[in-house]
Amino acid sequence: LLYCTGDPPAYAVYDRPDELEIVISTFNMVPEFGPVAGGFNLQLAPDVHKAAEAEPDHFRTAVNRARGVGAGGSTLLQVVVAPTAPFDVSKADLVQDDTTFVAHLPKRDVQAIPQLLVRRV
Repeated sequence: LLYCTGDPPAYAVYDRPDELEIVISTFNMVPEFGPVAGGFNLQLAPDVHKAAEAEPDHFRTAVNRARGVGAGGSTLLQVVVAPTAPFDVSKADLVQDDTTFVAHLPKRDVQAIPQLLVRRV
């Protein structure tokens, strides 16, 4: 369901009776959202403007935990959310604010989920 490249950001998954809610932290990050086949892609990069704004003594994000800003290596983190058959991506509600990205994935009716019928003879 969730695939990450790089260090994963802080996230939480809530299994509600009618939906799956995924909350991904974008704190100190610049998010870029895009659709992919059967789901969506969220790319996160350190917010260099915020890091330079107040010149903090220490600035951490999910992509630079071990490296530090500007220490080389990749500064891009990618999260792909690819829901399986029980979830209806076409009715997903995606909400972004200053520090989080939230995906509400409604659950399909049980009859709408492809079933495998096994008959023994």
